[in-house]
Amino acid sequence: MSRILSELLGHNSDYFSRVLASLESTVDGPGIDAGLIGELAERSAAMHRALRLDPADTTPHELYAVLRGRVQDDNARLSSAMGGQHPDAVSEMTPLIVKNVRAHVGKRHCWAMKNTVARKLLKQQPPRMVMKVLNYRSVDSLLKHEPIGSVMVAARYIESSAWNTTFTRQYTSLTAADFESRPFEVVYLDKLAYIDSLSRSVKRHHLVLHSKEMGVVAIAPTGEKVVRGYTLRTTTLLLHYVAEISIMSSLLKYRHAGRDYGEAVVTALIGDTSGHVTLGGHPLHWRSVHHSIDGTSAEMGPHMDEEDWWFESANDVLARLVETMVLWSGKVHVAKYSDAPAGLNLVDLAIDHADNASFDDRSLRYVRRELEQELFRRYLQHRPLQRVAFVRLGIKE
Repeated sequence: MSRILSELLGHNSDYFSRVLASLESTVDGPGIDAGLIGELAERSAAMHRALRLDPADTTPHELYAVLRGRVQDDNARLSSAMGGQHPDAVSEMTPLIVKNVRAHVGKRHCWAMKNTVARKLLKQQPPRMVMKVLNYRSVDSLLKHEPIGSVMVAARYIESSAWNTTFTRQYTSLTAADFESRPFEVVYLDKLAYIDSLSRSVKRHHLVLHSKEMGVVAIAPTGEKVVRGYTLRTTTLLLHYVAEISIMSSLLKYRHAGRDYGEAVVTALIGDTSGHVTLGGHPLHWRSVHHSIDGTSAEMGPHMDEEDWWFESANDVLARLVETMVLWSGKVHVAKYSDAPAGLNLVDLAIDHADNASFDDRSLRYVRRELEQELFRRYLQHRPLQRVAFVRLGIKE
């Protein structure tokens, strides 16, 4: 069983077998890994049937080809549901995408850095490359005329890695009073001057950028009038990062009650790529812990709200909003197993469609992330393992 999950997740089999053996030894009853593998097979088979395919007589290559055709059709379906007529037309679809994602987010809040604090930090360390791109001579003028959330996003991707590292270290001096609960921001960076300076980041991040500490997701501008698969790829990535910000927000807000808040913020942001806790010798992201916690759990503290544990994947959001896309529901972490798996995560498939990727070049990044998250979420629902993770995270029961 561990071999199957190792291959689906792209981990070394011997290493991951030891990780799972360590975790399974603490769990009573049927194996968590075996149960998840059985569920993956069932949901994969359900998708085959929805696509009128025989699960026993369809190779991953054949499934992938059919999924790609389905995604192309769903790009048009989603555009139509949003009120658009040309799903790949950037100028037509961008405002509709922003409008619809904002409607999905609604009145939900996240725990984010105050705008006044962000301005103060930028004055202390001006984003000179952003200033140059937008033709500002002074940081005061930049901050007076440009939305602070957009500036923070732009700085993250335009300024150098050294600048970003130094800037983030400023967060160590922050306190919980420098953050607040406020609505998510979904914006469009409509300055054409951004196009060239963001071109490298746009290629890597597919036009969708973000700042988790500010609670902002943004669409970057492009010089292209038509972008293949634009509506579906942009929407799924926006929804993905809204969910990711919600997850990070819960960690930053939880740390509100602890000491050395600024250090905790930096640790949380760094852990976003390296992991926030180790379990069974494996680095674990906060998102697995987040999904294992009962939203009404008193042990997380009276300052936490049920809203802080909200999460909805792009697969599930679009399945709920567009009736003809319901077959994607519950498939965010599902892949057809083989030595070359085919994933059912819409973000991966939307990216592949937009890039016109071959099977060999397909994206498995998001399905693997969600599958690993789901695996460890199930382990963390067992109290002995949850206690270990809570202690290492500094969560008091």
